Amino acid sequence: MMFHSNRNAERLFASIKPGAGNPYLATARRIVAPQAAVRGLRRAVSERDMVREQHRTLFEYDETMQELFGGDFEEYFQVIENPELLGAPSGIREADDLAEMLFESEDASGEYDALPFENDALYQQAASWATRLHELGHALYDQSGRRNPDIFRVAINSLLVSSKIAYALDIDEEELASEDIEVFRAELEISMRAYTLANIFLQRVRESLARLGSKRVAPVREWAQGVRQAEAIAAEIGNRVLAISRKLHHAAD
Repeated sequence: MMFHSNRNAERLFASIKPGAGNPYLATARRIVAPQAAVRGLRRAVSERDMVREQHRTLFEYDETMQELFGGDFEEYFQVIENPELLGAPSGIREADDLAEMLFESEDASGEYDALPFENDALYQQAASWATRLHELGHALYDQSGRRNPDIFRVAINSLLVSSKIAYALDIDEEELASEDIEVFRAELEISMRAYTLANIFLQRVRESLARLGSKRVAPVREWAQGVRQAEAIAAEIGNRVLAISRKLHHAAD
């Protein structure tokens, strides 16, 4: 489907600016965006389906993007694949620099304030796991030219696990306790959806890690370690979802 209007493109571009109301990306700095996760990987045509798989899942869980594109995933994905369609509105850098613009790791002074979720044990575990696998996958696939589709799948999905966990943690339950019960429930449901997304991407990474290990693709020990850590992360995500479910149940009483 041809991208027929710059209006949707401009609205998409505006929606991925940093800020508390950002509907597309996980919150705050030092979380790599979906585009940044793929950036630098010179993917083969056969890997395009994996990128579509990733973005279809994001699109299905993103009501804002569905509304902006009238539920048309193909139009949305055309913008993802062809960021020049964004048109780079005046005063905003080119799309190629978008990830750097949004996700600077430090401020001008070289210091930053820690974000609340960064102290969470699950986030720390997932972020360490995801960063290591993403960097390993990127090095093997793109820099060493080992065009294994499962290595590619690990590289593009791993960082989304930690980013969605961060999004799930971006609520202040003490502050919400003073809000209307419907607001409280809505925030908990958003958190649960984010954990669900994290688990979807986690399972995809775990599947690919298991295939790499079973095929004895080097480095076998790294893949095996990644599977073990993925299982621990999945178990804790399950605990978090169960806790939220109980809170929602009590809120309904």
